[in-house]
Amino acid sequence: MARRDLMAAIQGGAGAALDGEALVAERCTVCHSRERIDAKMASGADLAAWTATVDRMISHGAQINDEERQAVLDYLTGTN
Repeated sequence: MARRDLMAAIQGGAGAALDGEALVAERCTVCHSRERIDAKMASGADLAAWTATVDRMISHGAQINDEERQAVLDYLTGTN
């Protein structure tokens, strides 16, 4: 996906929900491989585990706001 298309997917249109998968691809893979993220997703990690992980990554400098955080959590837990 081209960067412009990825950014459009992340931001969505007016009132559109954020794309958690695109956010993971854009923000989380700065430090982690997609394979590492996919392996944790396949492990059955629940909302509590993902919340702890995402919040820890934010404390280490991950650049996501509150709305993006929720979209990422929804995606990672399969609730989007």
